[in-house]
Amino acid sequence: MSEKTLQLAHQESGASPRGERTGPASSKVEAGDVLDGRYRLDALLGEGGMGAVWRAEHLRIHRQVAVKVLHPEISHSPLEVERFRREAQIAVRLSSPYVVEVLDFGQTRTGALYLVMELLQGESLRDRIRREGRLVPEEVGRLLRQLMRGLDAAHRAGIVHRDLKPENLWLVPDEGRLRLKILDFGIAKVAGPLAGTERTQAGLVMGTPQYLSPEQAVGADVDHRADLYSAGIIAYLMLTGRHPFPTSDARSLLRAHAFDAVPLPSRELPELVAHPALLRFVARACEKERNLRAQSAAELLEVLEGRTGLAQGRTASSPGITPVNLTPGGTPSLTGRFRPVSSSAPRALNLTLVLTEIADYPALAASRTREELARLLTEHDHLVLPAIRAYHGRRIKSLDDQLVAAFPSPTNAVLCAMAIQDRLATRNLRANDRIVLRVAVHLGETREEKGDLVGEPLAVAATVRGLTEPGEIRITRSVYLAMSRGEVRLEPLPPLEIAKDQEPLPIYRVERAGGLSPYGGREASRVENSERVTRAIAPITDGLSSIEDAAAEGRFRATFRVAYAAFALSVLRFSDLLVRIVQGAFVAFRWLGWRRSTPPFWLDRTVYALGRFRQSLRSRRPVHRAALIRPLS
Repeated sequence: MSEKTLQLAHQESGASPRGERTGPASSKVEAGDVLDGRYRLDALLGEGGMGAVWRAEHLRIHRQVAVKVLHPEISHSPLEVERFRREAQIAVRLSSPYVVEVLDFGQTRTGALYLVMELLQGESLRDRIRREGRLVPEEVGRLLRQLMRGLDAAHRAGIVHRDLKPENLWLVPDEGRLRLKILDFGIAKVAGPLAGTERTQAGLVMGTPQYLSPEQAVGADVDHRADLYSAGIIAYLMLTGRHPFPTSDARSLLRAHAFDAVPLPSRELPELVAHPALLRFVARACEKERNLRAQSAAELLEVLEGRTGLAQGRTASSPGITPVNLTPGGTPSLTGRFRPVSSSAPRALNLTLVLTEIADYPALAASRTREELARLLTEHDHLVLPAIRAYHGRRIKSLDDQLVAAFPSPTNAVLCAMAIQDRLATRNLRANDRIVLRVAVHLGETREEKGDLVGEPLAVAATVRGLTEPGEIRITRSVYLAMSRGEVRLEPLPPLEIAKDQEPLPIYRVERAGGLSPYGGREASRVENSERVTRAIAPITDGLSSIEDAAAEGRFRATFRVAYAAFALSVLRFSDLLVRIVQGAFVAFRWLGWRRSTPPFWLDRTVYALGRFRQSLRSRRPVHRAALIRPLS
């Protein structure tokens, strides 16, 4: 193996390795510069999306080191400089034979941040795979054990890499064998956005798309388990020589990481069944649900070494990491995705949320009686809920003017929103009053607590919904990246300021079409075709689906509500029929006995009172009919 000097340039983010040369770098330092009076820059080794790597010499002890000077844009705010110093201090204290040693850190006279690291010989894992195609399983197992020991040490120190990839894994000669070292711990969080990625705030994604964890792909909060997923993808690459999702399109990769199962390497190379520990490693590391994923690098190390008893492996997890006990089952149904599982920690779900709100609802409620408002809400539900079911979504909350639905597929969520708006537009053409909705769509990681969904994505989606114009559909950046936009035209809007310490959130508006259906009408037709089968038994299906969809309300309360509403409707219908029979008998008695004369006053009064009583019975139906579908405030 030909030896190379350590090059930290990120090749996948536009960096290209270079031979030793002198000259200016994009980091505004030059060969010959002395940093802090100690480190003289001798030669530029490479440049990447995060900065430039120089070979340097410590002038006091005459030691050759590698100095990585980060791009000046990274230090444009005191907050980021302080975060870099805090993480660099942890990296300096981190000691592991499988993590590159960080010796020092500081800031240049131009304000750029820099790290001083040991100067390594060897090559990156990426170069090794490119040269050999794939590695033999025995070597893969040895390198993965080293990787897990390095990750375990870093995670115990509270450091999460968040951009683990073959370019960041360096193979150095060590007594005739190769030792793996992890690069760039302590700076990936700070420097990541400059490598063609985005900030991880308010639902945005960060990292190299080929190795992103599902939670990173949807812009959710990231912890140490994201590194374990990336390690599983790297293991697949080492074993097969190819990526499990062979596409170069960033959006397709994000969708695949978020929703598509990672196949076992044995599907690509059947002979790998002779190495079950490696297959178990990939399966445990690449679980989409991070609560079902391995909970620590130590646990995955036990898998590699054949020391199973995964429950025992979890008890050996890193300090500060709460072990969880889950019972993973088979592929869950759509309903199962939203039900609680036996766990000591809330279940995390990567879901696309659709939030709707009736525009000007306070004015509508003030101008109607309770029965009239219930009738309006029932009509709203008859238009919205079939669309949610047709696109394989599920209603989570429904109260007064607001509704929350969740979808496994972001594309289905947007198409459902279009169908809802078109169905309401058609309804408004023939009705005396109007129902106009604001619709927001956001994708993120929520948690399931007591059957309800909670988490920051709900707050973000509610904020977007509040700023949406009546009749519009607005989606966030995470939905834009993950959905298939072949037949949906989107218009970018000014970014939304979520909080002072967060980056603005890009927003898109679904463009309207001309004609009577603002969004084309095609999706509404699909809903109508699927609805014809259940229209005859709508009252039954409404009640059953209301119990099934009562995630936030609770199954017991929903069952009681539906049972009471169904009983009340049955009593009202029976009473109406009975009063109608009695009223008919009095009318017949009046016609037969007083055809040629004036009937007595008490008889007319009785017929009139029975008619009023029937109207009173019928006026109570809308409230119970609405309660059959939704909880009423």
